[in-house]
Amino acid sequence: MISPTRFLTMAMIFSIIVALALSFVYRYSAINELRESRLQTDIAISKSLPDAIFKRLPADPDSPAGFQTLVGQAVLNGYTQKLEQSAKELKIVSMSVFDLEDNNLLSLGSAFKIKDPRRQRAFEQAQQGKSASLLVFSNNQLLLDWLFFPDDLIRLDDKDHNRHLHVSYQPLLSKTGTEVVAVVRVTSDVSGLTTGILLTQIILATLIFASLLLLNICFAQTIRTGKRVVDKQKAKDTASTRKATHDPLTGLPNRTLLNDRLNQALEQAKRHRRTVVIMFLDLDGFKAVNDSLGHQIGDLLLKAIARRLGVCIREGDTVSRLGGDEFILVLPLFDSRYSEQVQEVAKRILESITAPMKLKGRDVQLGCSIGVSSYPDDGDDAETLLENADSAMYQAKEQGRNNIQFFSFKPKGAMSPPTNLKSDLNKALQRQEFRLLYQPRIELKSNQINAVTASLFWMHPSFGMCPAEKFLPTNTKNSPALAVGQWMLRNACVQKARWNKRRTLSGPVTIHLPPNLFQFQELEQQVNEVLISSGLPPDQLELELTQCLLIQDPQSAIPVVQQLSALGVRISLDATEFSPNYLRQLPLNQLSIGEDSIRNCVLINSVLTDKSLGKPTTSETAKARNGTDAIIVQGAITLAHQLSLPVTTAGVDSSKARNYLQSLGCDHIQGLSVAQPLPVQELEDLIPRYSSDKSTDKANSKTDRLQTT
Repeated sequence: MISPTRFLTMAMIFSIIVALALSFVYRYSAINELRESRLQTDIAISKSLPDAIFKRLPADPDSPAGFQTLVGQAVLNGYTQKLEQSAKELKIVSMSVFDLEDNNLLSLGSAFKIKDPRRQRAFEQAQQGKSASLLVFSNNQLLLDWLFFPDDLIRLDDKDHNRHLHVSYQPLLSKTGTEVVAVVRVTSDVSGLTTGILLTQIILATLIFASLLLLNICFAQTIRTGKRVVDKQKAKDTASTRKATHDPLTGLPNRTLLNDRLNQALEQAKRHRRTVVIMFLDLDGFKAVNDSLGHQIGDLLLKAIARRLGVCIREGDTVSRLGGDEFILVLPLFDSRYSEQVQEVAKRILESITAPMKLKGRDVQLGCSIGVSSYPDDGDDAETLLENADSAMYQAKEQGRNNIQFFSFKPKGAMSPPTNLKSDLNKALQRQEFRLLYQPRIELKSNQINAVTASLFWMHPSFGMCPAEKFLPTNTKNSPALAVGQWMLRNACVQKARWNKRRTLSGPVTIHLPPNLFQFQELEQQVNEVLISSGLPPDQLELELTQCLLIQDPQSAIPVVQQLSALGVRISLDATEFSPNYLRQLPLNQLSIGEDSIRNCVLINSVLTDKSLGKPTTSETAKARNGTDAIIVQGAITLAHQLSLPVTTAGVDSSKARNYLQSLGCDHIQGLSVAQPLPVQELEDLIPRYSSDKSTDKANSKTDRLQTT
């Protein structure tokens, strides 16, 4: 859009041109009208001249020679005085009579000599019986008049003569009208008329210019107003677009713009057969700084990190902030040696971020964990690559933090890694390939089943029944484990509500959710919605926490756990490697001890008493002699009872193990000595069998025989 200033300048120039053009059109028309009017007047004068002369003379000339004689007699007799008086009345400056040889026979008034070829042409036209006229302007006449009247305009020789004259040449005919006997030149003063025309021209030009200028000013103001509106809307649209595509704190691209640029980079890489590298970066220690020094320092720290990352990358790379202390870098178009190049970039990033910085007088220093995935090695779409980079980042944290790890899928058991885990899990949800099996938990004193633990399995079309730990990556926030975890929570609560309605099982259902599900503030709302929709009382749901969750991000996890406890949900903690600090902060209902610790603890007892549950290997005997697990189990049970918390042990696979743990004061057990994870119907058939010690002893004997075999 043209600027208002430029428009107004152009409009002024245009207005001046238009005003001048119209004023000269008026001038041209007015002067032509003036000439025509004066010419008609001069013709009338020239026609009256013979009557004025011939009526005074005795003869009627019928030839030029005769006319010359008669004019001479008229002058001598003073007959021209009346003509002079008539000329004054008609504002005629001069009147001259010429014979056909251009000799001046008679002059009235001032005589003018016009030396110009155009005067001769006009005289010759009069000789032939035609009227002709010329404009004789003073020396200060407008130059543009020469453009309008190039054939008629003559400048006077006398430079002091400032009058404007109209000169006409008229043929003087004999009384019979058959022959031209002389030529009459009539000179009229038209200065007043031309001055009026000039004044009118100036006024007209001024009015036109003023009108056009005023109109253009209005247009310019309208344009200026429109431009302000457009600029304001553009700024609003730009701000809205930037807000939708950029992080408001750091100004870096957000997830929306990141996905767009990553998809573009992947398209280019596919065309040129190049590599795209994705770096998932998480700051180590940021939450501690943010909580101890305040959010203002935390915001300044994130801005500083964003600037440092921008310095470390190449032109064409993308740095994005997902939120919190997480950043993603997209490095497109690497060659086959990208690993070495990425190592160099990551080294620069680590050195830059870990360098100390001073914020408002405070010395701050952070570390960072970087996970790397690449196209095409680790995925062929943006979502998979981001998930794998996130998983690699958590691998970096597990390796001690402040390092870089390339993504590598580590299969567990016999199951091979899916090529696209996200897609496969989504399809599994749609095809209803997931199953929940329930393992009963008994109370040792009453020998009754007082709870069940829900375990997730995938009925994989190629690998059969696969437990959750073999296919769910638990160290990624973007993992489909979150969606599967929500499915597990909803279905377990619905099933428990059914048992409550039929009074099949009175105790709670225990669920081991993916650890990162506890890091979402929406978890409490989701659990509450599931409880309401299923009709399950909150105390009938028990969620088990792991040390992995608490170690990785206690600042996010602990508030979520406290909200769940306030809702009425039971909380259980794996006490194998617990910290007393967590016992003070978490609202626990129970401590649990994992399978590995229990099996090693029972093995210790077997080695020390020479009563093995099967011949132990050399490594097992070494672990038993170490005795660490036994001390942990005994200490955990003692501490739990001091805190009035019951203890549940998993992995109890024999009656001897059961008896040993019962001697330590364990409250609940779970394992093959009770039952393996069972489908709903088989569990419902098993529950009545645990109503007496006799039935339990038979079950234990059967379990021992299986173990021995």
